[in-house]
Amino acid sequence: MATWPRQTDAQWLEDTKKRMNIQEQHRNMLMGGPVIDEGGLRSLDSTLKKTTAFMKKLKSLNAQTVPALIVDLKKLNLSKFVEEMANGIAEIKLKVSEVPPVIDLCVEIAARYIKFSELLLMEIKKGLPLKKSDKITNPAKLRIDIRCACL
Repeated sequence: MATWPRQTDAQWLEDTKKRMNIQEQHRNMLMGGPVIDEGGLRSLDSTLKKTTAFMKKLKSLNAQTVPALIVDLKKLNLSKFVEEMANGIAEIKLKVSEVPPVIDLCVEIAARYIKFSELLLMEIKKGLPLKKSDKITNPAKLRIDIRCACL
């Protein structure tokens, strides 16, 4: 008979603790983070060249580009592109391994732009089947979208 905790149980417990710590950090960032007012946003760069470059990077999002996007996000005023950011993230086909970094990016965006979370959830809901009879065209994307919505 195997002794408890087995290696897989210990690994599962460790992974769960890490996820809970990350979720707590995200929650603290969203709840207690500094709110940027209009004056703070106006002091950031809003040139068309840089904002469109950011949006292009966002639409070709993967785990490796997230840190650079977070750095750019802190320098740019993207208040006119909040809906487009939500739409772009919802349309991306992600891999399971890319979900946590994308969630980090979404938390950073939501901490700066209050409407982002609501818009992203609306965009994700558009891709979900409403009825049992609705055909699921891409089950892998649906699974990832549900995972993103739950985190």
